[in-house]
Formats: sequence, structure tokens, C-alpha cells
Amino acid sequence: MHTNDTHAHLDNIAHRATAVSKIRDEVENSLLLDAGDVFSGTLYFTQFQGQADLELMNLLGYDAMGLGNHEFDKGPEGLAKFITGNYPEGYKTPAQFPVVNANFDFSNEPVLKDLAHTTVGEQGADNLDGQIYPAVILDVNGEKVGVIGVATEDTAFISSPGDNIEINDAFEAAEEAVTMLESKGINKIVAISHLGWDRDLQLAEEVEGIDIVVGGHSHTKPDQYPALVDKDSTPTVVVQAKDHGEFLGRLDVTFDDHGVIISSVGSLLAVKDYAADAATSARLAEYAAVLDDFKTTVVGSTQVALDGLRANVRTKETNLGNLIADAMLAKASGTGATIAITNAGGIRASIDEGDITLGEVLTVMPFGNTLTVLELTGEQIVAALENGVSKVPAQEGRFPQVAGLKFVYDPAQPENSRMISVLVKTANGYQPIDRQAKYMVATNSFMAGGGDFYTMFKEAGRVIDMGNVDYEVFKEYLEKHSPVNPQVEGRIQTGTKETKPFAITASQLDRTSGIKAKVTVNRTEVEDHAGSEVVIFQLMKGTMPVSIVALEKDIRTSEELIAHFNETGDQFLVKAFVFDEFNSDTHSVQTNLAQPQVLQ
Repeated sequence: MHTNDTHAHLDNIAHRATAVSKIRDEVENSLLLDAGDVFSGTLYFTQFQGQADLELMNLLGYDAMGLGNHEFDKGPEGLAKFITGNYPEGYKTPAQFPVVNANFDFSNEPVLKDLAHTTVGEQGADNLDGQIYPAVILDVNGEKVGVIGVATEDTAFISSPGDNIEINDAFEAAEEAVTMLESKGINKIVAISHLGWDRDLQLAEEVEGIDIVVGGHSHTKPDQYPALVDKDSTPTVVVQAKDHGEFLGRLDVTFDDHGVIISSVGSLLAVKDYAADAATSARLAEYAAVLDDFKTTVVGSTQVALDGLRANVRTKETNLGNLIADAMLAKASGTGATIAITNAGGIRASIDEGDITLGEVLTVMPFGNTLTVLELTGEQIVAALENGVSKVPAQEGRFPQVAGLKFVYDPAQPENSRMISVLVKTANGYQPIDRQAKYMVATNSFMAGGGDFYTMFKEAGRVIDMGNVDYEVFKEYLEKHSPVNPQVEGRIQTGTKETKPFAITASQLDRTSGIKAKVTVNRTEVEDHAGSEVVIFQLMKGTMPVSIVALEKDIRTSEELIAHFNETGDQFLVKAFVFDEFNSDTHSVQTNLAQPQVLQ
């Protein structure tokens, strides 16, 4: 049995307890494992810092847990407190199960080094409870089962492990841990992985000796459960159980005498289908009662009313939209994020001037989406903004509130052709977005999965699921920056898009041999004559034109044109223009000049 990425979603744990108990009654041999990210995600963690999760995991009888990146959200001290149960008030029992991780070196971290071991721990011979091991050997009714753990190397960038923990390559560490277990005669090995589904499959294929990968980090509900990686006639089974404790994974595996899997079946059990366990419910109710008072806690203050009115936030820039986007960008900046885009549908209320309570924050942001960073091209960002404004003046949740960029659009134009300009914030001020460049963009998990029609986000080159719940990100920002005084500052504006017969939609500048400029010219209006067009490439040095290349082409749909210049150096740029029925008449030039495309 297995869970992962529960993120302090404890309201369903009493149902999970019933499911676990029922399975234990059915089968003689079982293990209950968690693949990490128990920390961060609801008020249970905000208030109790993992204490509630620890007590209830002990109550359910977990056999082992792997570390996730979010176990370091409160620094090494927060993890140490969880493992030892050393909370100032209330529950003080340590984890009654081992924590497994092979690729983190804790030897130089003062608060964890005495809990961490570099050798294999064995049930019955060593004290496994409240300890960290690279691998452990668990006794399942006389059968020895090895369990190893690995976690994402990105932890240093997406959480707060500090400077003293050395994070090593997960695959190399897994190989070493497997070797240690095999040297002790263990031939049934489970890897608890907090690497994400794709790397779970890779781990299964590349590290010989692993029989089962119990995964986490990517919050995946597999299309095939269990997934089978069969290499060299030694199959490895890979499983994951989505997130938030919504499912309990059940995997039934049979081994032969040599420790090779000969059968595997299983399913994800929806815990809501089970009745709540009475004892677990009673203890949870005691924690929940504290949260009712906690919601009145003041977390910040504002010098102005924060506008989250539906009619405003879904059609235009508001100061609350700016503040939330700023908070997202500040939290994600360590990943290299320079832009934030969030959907107005995730902003559900306004906040009055004065003190801000946690209850108000939760009313504004009730969905518990998590912070996600995507690597996107400028082209994809423009497409996202087009989607966001595509239904204005209708008040749709897809409308974008942003940070790190400004854009102007024309709501009178057809859908997906409303953008007039998009500028991104740089060290040198706001600059035109480069459609070919790549940017790191902070958003929320709902949008990252294509929600609110942001399908282009699903094509991101890289995805970093930071996992921080949205209201926590906002709360932390308020605590740090209050009193806040956000303004509407022109991040989102409307204008009138000039209709021109041609548009330059793609461009490239090559400096490898002289300067070569390439553009793609598209006809945007129906042809009204049979003549040729002229594309002008103007080489610029600063504001001074250096030379011009003119190319004549009959452009009926889209045409790619290239101009060569003999000059070399980074100080040059190229501007491209399109003339329809080119002549020297000033009025004609002004009328037919297409939007200039500057190639940096």
C-alpha cells in the first residue's frame, strides 16, 4: 500500500485508515509506504508544522517513508522536529517508522546528522523508528524486503534544505543502495522515489536490482496501474497514487524464489468510498477545532482596498491581481522565473483596507492550487495571453493577472489575434518579448495542467512543481511586505490594433558569417491586386541606418525571406518592413507599412 504528495490534506485520512485496515485483514503480508511531500499544503501544516501528519501516520502504522522536497520547506529544523516528534506542545512521539533517503548527505547538517546513518538499517537489529537510512531491511513475516529512498536533486532550488546538506545524483545513489542490500542477500527491493513519473520509469529501467518503484513528486495518476518496465527478463513495477491522499495505491506482487516478480496486479482505491475510521476521526477533530480559531489570525495589512470583484478581476488589471502575481513571482524567483501569470478565476473575493486575516486569504484563494514554474517560449507566452483575453468582455476565469510583463490588446479584434504588444521586464526596463527566447514562468498547477484552456502550458519545455499551496505563498508575502499598497500600474491595457495587410510573425538573426536576417511574412488581408510586395531589411547601428536590402515577392499566404549584410558585430540590429504596391508616395508608405519587426 502506498501514498505520496499528501501535502497535509488530512480531511480524508480517516477514510484511508479504514482502507488500510481492511487490506491488512485480507492479506497476510503487507507494507504501507509513503513517497514524500507530507509537508505543506493546508492549514493543518501551517498551524501544526507536520505534527498532525506525524501522529496520524503513526496511528495508521506506516512502515517507511521517503523524503520529498517539501519536507525541507521549514528548513532542516522542521524535518528534524517531524522525525523526532520534538514539538513544543502536544504530540511528542517520534516517527514510528524509518525515513529512507540515499542521495542526501546529512553528515554536515547539525540538526540531522545524529539521526542519519550511512549503512543499511535492519528491522530487529537496529532502531529504525525516527531515524534516516539510505536503505532498510524490513521483516514481512519472515521475508526480508529491502527499501531504499531517493529524492529530486532540484530540492536545493525548490525548497529550503540549507547549505549543509549535500544532494547527490539520485540514480548513482540508488545503485549504491541496491548494492548494499544485495551484499546482505536481499533480492526483493522497493525504491521509494520522489523524482516524478518519467524519472521513476527511467529509474526502473536503468538501475538493476529494483523490483518496485513507489513514486511521487509529479502527482501522477498513471494511465496504467501498475506500469511494467521489463528489461533483461527482470521486470520492475512502477506505481504512483496521484496526490492529496485522494487515493490509496494497492499493489499485490508475487516473487519467485530468486526474488523476481512473477505477477503484479493492483489499483488506486478512492478513499472516499470507505467509511471514516472512528478513532482517527476523533483525533483529527481535535486538530480541526484549533483551525477554526486559527483562521482569525492576522497575517498582514493593506493600506488600500484590494479589488477582487469578479466583474473587474476577470476583465482588467486589478491591484489584488497584481499583488497575487507579485507574490507568486517572488516565491518562484529562485528557479529563474521572471514572469508570473495566474487566472482570475482563482481570485474569488476582495479584501477591505486594514488588517488581513487568514480567513480572508482563504476566501480569496480557496482552491489550494500549487505553485508551478514552466519553461515557455515567447511564442507560447503570447499564445497564453491571447487565450486569457480571448473572451473579453465576457467575465471568464481564464483572464490573466500578471507580473514581470506588460501587454496591450484590442478586445474588438477576433480571438487569438488581439495582442498589440507584449513587453517583458528586464534589468534594462521593459523590452519587447522575444518569441524565440525561453522564459521561466510562474503559474498555478491548475493552469499548468491546461486548465482554463491554457493548453500551451502543457507543452512546456520544463516543469518545476514547487508544490507550495497558493494561499501559503500569498500569506508569506503579506507577512513579509505588510502594509501593502498595490496599485493598478498599466500591466494590462487595451488599445486599437491597426489593421495592416501583412504581418511578420517569425524572425531570426544569424551572426555566424556576416549578418543574416530571416523573416516569415504572412498576408493578413484578402488580396486586392495581383502585384508583388517589397520586404525591406534595414541594418541599424544604434539609431543610424547603415544599409538596406529590398526583396520583391508575390506574397499570397506566407513567405520566408532572407537578407545578407557584410557587416559583423553585436552592435547591429535589423528592422524589417513590408510594403504593398511599393512606391515613393509618402501616404502610400504610411498606409501600407507593416508592423516593424526588430531583430536584436
